Amino acid sequence: MHRKASLWGAFFALWLLLPTTLAASEAVAVRWVVDGDTLQLADGRKIRLIGINAPELGRDGRPDQPLAQAAKKALQTFLGNGSARLRFGSDRHDHYGRTLAYVDNAAGASAGEYLLRQGLAVLIAIPPNLSHVSDYRHAEAEARNANRGIWAERYYQPVPAQLLADGDTGFRFVTGTISQVGQSRKYVYLDLSENFAIAIDRDNWHHFGGDPNKWKGKRVQVRGWISLWRDKLRVRIGHPAMVEILK
Repeated sequence: MHRKASLWGAFFALWLLLPTTLAASEAVAVRWVVDGDTLQLADGRKIRLIGINAPELGRDGRPDQPLAQAAKKALQTFLGNGSARLRFGSDRHDHYGRTLAYVDNAAGASAGEYLLRQGLAVLIAIPPNLSHVSDYRHAEAEARNANRGIWAERYYQPVPAQLLADGDTGFRFVTGTISQVGQSRKYVYLDLSENFAIAIDRDNWHHFGGDPNKWKGKRVQVRGWISLWRDKLRVRIGHPAMVEILK
């Protein structure tokens, strides 16, 4: 009898937690804005906004990227009194342990769309959190067409793939013509130069569709985080929103 009561107690405790655990959205209090795409909540959680990447604040002796402070201040102003609502995607945490969420202010407006329209962030599309890619594309296009914010800064202009050096890591825009298409068990590789490739996880190739060899010869602009892998630079992407075919 005692064992059965303990089991029912454990079940009841789990049932009480389910609404919070499975909730699609959640009202929260923001303690402070860390930067243009990251928040610290009053409950201790760190929130990384889904779908955007804002300029980085300086750390470890490095200077702020252009418009990093402007992006942070814009997000502070947008959130006003610090009340916000989180809307969650399929993946709720990144590899840094931060909570991933779309963030709305007290009036229900999207922080991501706001920053994109101001030209203070750029679109990123990382599966499976893709529910607002179309809206975010339109918001970014508005800023690009107006040459607003980031889009007017020389610092953020795309770099030709053949000019990249081993130290050119981090988030960048890169242009080039796909000269070779290769495949491994895990990735499809689109080479833009001898030293730089776009790597697309096979599990995400369905977003691109068709024969990878159809990409050969296309001139593209890709965005994402560049890393050095086996003495070659690469950028991993998982959605076509991260690469544009240029005319």
